[in-house]
Parts: sequence; C-alpha cells; structure tokens
Amino acid sequence: MATPSTELQIAMTVRDHRTGTLLGNRTRRKPIRRHRRVAEQHERISADQWASEESRSLLRIAAMLMTLFFFYASAIPLKFSTPDFSERLATMMASTPWEQGRLFDWTANILAFIPLGFAWAGAGYSLVGRRSARSTAAIRSALGCLILACLAEFLQLWLPMRVPSFRDIVALEAGAIIGCGIWLSIGPRTTLLTTALLRHLPPQGRDRYSSFKWPALLGFLFCSLLAMNIPAGPAEWFEIYRHRAFPSSGPDSAARFASGMPLFIAIVAALGIWACCRLCELAISRFRASSRLRTFQPHSSSAIGRLASATDVNPELPSATQVRPEPANSRAA
Repeated sequence: MATPSTELQIAMTVRDHRTGTLLGNRTRRKPIRRHRRVAEQHERISADQWASEESRSLLRIAAMLMTLFFFYASAIPLKFSTPDFSERLATMMASTPWEQGRLFDWTANILAFIPLGFAWAGAGYSLVGRRSARSTAAIRSALGCLILACLAEFLQLWLPMRVPSFRDIVALEAGAIIGCGIWLSIGPRTTLLTTALLRHLPPQGRDRYSSFKWPALLGFLFCSLLAMNIPAGPAEWFEIYRHRAFPSSGPDSAARFASGMPLFIAIVAALGIWACCRLCELAISRFRASSRLRTFQPHSSSAIGRLASATDVNPELPSATQVRPEPANSRAA
C-alpha cells in the first residue's frame, strides 16, 4: 500500500508528465505556425515582386513597340540612296523651330512622343523609389527620347524624299517632356493600379498570364500589320502623310490581298518585332538581376571578411572537443 508521501510523488509525477506533454505540443505547434506565417509572407512578397515586374514589363513592351513604329514612320517610303551631305546638312541647318506653315508637322511630332515619353518613364521607374527616383526616371526618358529623335533625323539623311530638320527634333523632344510630365503626375498611380490588379491573380492565373502574354502579343502584331499593309504600303502611306488626305484612286485592297504580299510581309514583320521585344525584355531582366547581384556582393563579402577576421583574432581558442584538465580534488582522491 502506497504511503501518503508516495501518492504525493506519483501525483506530482503525473502532473509533470501532463504539463510536459502540453508544453511539448505547444512547442511543436509554434514552429509549425511560424513556418506557415513565413511561407505566407514569402508567397506574398514573391507575388508583389512578380506583379511589380510584370507592370514594368508591359510598359517596356509598349515603349519598344512605339519606338519601332516611330522609326518605321520616320523611314517611309523605305527608299534609300547615298546623299549629298553638304546639301542635306545645309537644309537641316536652315530649318528653324519658328518656321511658319508647319503647324501640322509640329502637332504630329509632339503627339507622337507624348505616349513614348510616358511609357519609357514608367518602364524605368521602380515602385520602391521616392520622388527623386521618379524625377530620375523622367529625366532618363527625356534624354532617351532626345537620342531617338536625333537618330531618326540622322536616318533621314539617306532618304531622298524626307527632309531632316532641327524643327522636328525640338517638336519631338517637347512631346517627350510633356509625356514625362504627365507620367510624373499620374504615372505612378497607374503603375500601382496595374500592380494591384496583377497581384490579386491566383498562382494558376499568374502562370496562365505568363504563358499567354507573348502569344497574344504575336497575334496582336500580326493583325495590326496585316490591317496596315492591306490598304496601303510604305510608299502609299508616305503619300497619304505628305498630301494629308487619302488618294481617290488608291490601290485595290482585294487585289493586294489576293497577291499574298501583305500576308507574307505581316507574318515576317510580326515575327521580327516579336523576337526583338522578347530579346530586349530578356536582356533588361538579366541586366536588372545582375545589378541586384552586384549590389548584394559587397555586403556578403564584407560579412565573410568580418567572420574570418573574428575567427583569426584568437586562433588558440579551446575547441568543444578539447580535453579539460581534471580538478585538483579529483586527482587527490
């Protein structure tokens, strides 16, 4: 028969066992909950990064498409020849921004670069940046548009039916500055809105969006180029631009479509523009990843250096497996 002291010991043992079991369950539940919260936070951060990158990707693709279309419009009717540089440069120097009778050219050039400046400013902006980052993105966009305008006017030196001028450069840059100003006022909010819409997509929706984006772009390019090549070719579009009106005796669209040339040109041009956008997007993504890696490497190397220096300060530190000397009383015993 158990004595009262023995029964008390048994009761305390049972209580300690139950308490230990409960504490063990709690300690097991805490890591599970912690890991679950960390996984949810990591998934949320990865979704935010994906949505932010995709919103900039859409702006980059739109900016590249508008840039290619601008070069096409600047190069039509696509008839090149070796120019007389002295005469062409003299004509270019004679053009002034305040020249009369060029209201249509001024309006067309300004309107052409407003969306281009807006798109390039948004493509170079990071959502984590402040007001200075917004201004930096707008300045880079304006400088890039100025380079594009100069390249387009320099290209027109080899086009005998086109007249390069400083007036067009000023008008194009004015449109780019207006586009950058519009982006500074409403651009970050539109980028945040696009990011928020993409962030709410489920993981399966994100995968479908990523796999559907580039085929949809190829189909859009093919349909647009086919619709543009059937009514008129590059030479006809230039005549329409020069006379500011559609010709009464234009080409027969049915005969052009029956010949198959617009279909072939649309397929080749769509594939070329699609490949150009794809390669540029891949190059920009790799450049951004390498820049992030370069910014991370100094911190990691300094941390490794600090760790190495900390271990080299006292090289004679006792290790965990080193045998300690026995106490004196134990040796005496």
